[in-house]
Amino acid sequence: MTSKLLRTFIDTFLDTKCTVCKSHDIAYPSGICTLCKKYLFSSCTPPVTATEHVKEIFSCLYYKNIVKRYICNFKYYRDHHAINISKDIIQRKIRHEFPKNIAPDLIIPIPLHRTKYIIRGFNQSVIIAKILSDIICVPVSSDNLIKVKNTPAQTSLTRKQRLKNLNNSFSVLRPSMLSGRSILIVDDIMTTGTTLDICASELIKHEVKDIYGFTLARTH
Repeated sequence: MTSKLLRTFIDTFLDTKCTVCKSHDIAYPSGICTLCKKYLFSSCTPPVTATEHVKEIFSCLYYKNIVKRYICNFKYYRDHHAINISKDIIQRKIRHEFPKNIAPDLIIPIPLHRTKYIIRGFNQSVIIAKILSDIICVPVSSDNLIKVKNTPAQTSLTRKQRLKNLNNSFSVLRPSMLSGRSILIVDDIMTTGTTLDICASELIKHEVKDIYGFTLARTH
């Protein structure tokens, strides 16, 4: 706890460089320089896509350049500056570009296996889901869909390898909560869409009405 408090103090009061590009000076308390902020907010929104089991998937940003660095801060270090920027980005994108026909009853973040959660200390998808929940006023269920298999990282895997990696990895604890509901599943980054699709295929077993997807970024 002490080390976390010290890190927060250093990040907040002593760091004078942008937490994203690490080169330009910043003014307290933004944590991010003007150029990086402008890039993040002016980046084009990827078009809506879909997978076999997810009707429509909305992403805020393309996962490249400055976006990669900013999401790394968010995903692995729970950087409070990156979280605050995420709130602003999601709010702007939702207000202007979120498909109006998507009206979910429940938001479900992609779960982490308990071992990975203990190591990391948080689930970045839950943070995104809660930000989204505050904006669109839809409740979050973060403990019904669980990950039962601790799978290796998928960064360098092909779609076929990802499917094999994630096979039988997820389970629903309380199916009755899902029946007849439209679900919005949330993740941080979409690469091939395999994780979203595998989770959706598990939810479909329990008579959900529709499944949509939301990610902070996607690779292409």
